Amino acid sequence: TALTLRWRGYEVTARVRTPRAAELAATMPAKEALDMSRFLLSPMPGLVVALPASEGDTVRAGQPLAIVDAMKMENVLRAQRDGRIVAVHTKVGDSLTADQVIMEFAASDPTMWRDVFLSNKQATLEILGRFTEELFALQRAIRTDQGDALHKYFRETREIRRGIIEAGQDTALSDFGRRKGTEE
Repeated sequence: TALTLRWRGYEVTARVRTPRAAELAATMPAKEALDMSRFLLSPMPGLVVALPASEGDTVRAGQPLAIVDAMKMENVLRAQRDGRIVAVHTKVGDSLTADQVIMEFAASDPTMWRDVFLSNKQATLEILGRFTEELFALQRAIRTDQGDALHKYFRETREIRRGIIEAGQDTALSDFGRRKGTEE
């Protein structure tokens, strides 16, 4: 006998077994659960009423993504965390089943990052070296009470920050706030 609970793409099954059945079940290889965290799933059967977010959008945690009508009630499905929508698998008016994929979010793929770092090895090492030198200089200034050096460092970083703001790159968007189709 088993009881399965499903919620937002997660599934937990509780089983009641005899001691012998539990012993035999313990010898079975574990089945790895699928990672569904990149998907917005319908929590129940229903009808898609609205899709306030669309493919390519960068969304924030709590932002409405889809509105599903189930049993005469509108359910607003919200983003669980910040991310970017890479695919929308439904449209307004579609009927959904429980756990049906509505949207897909971009993933941060470790293989991609490994390849980016290794294919840009020299530039990556140079940047990391500069960063490490700056951290050591900052540590040294704090340890030795070099108030003037700290003031200079913070004044310089404020100017860098102002430059970022003036360039329009003061945003959490992955495209740094640039409009689609414009490159600098």
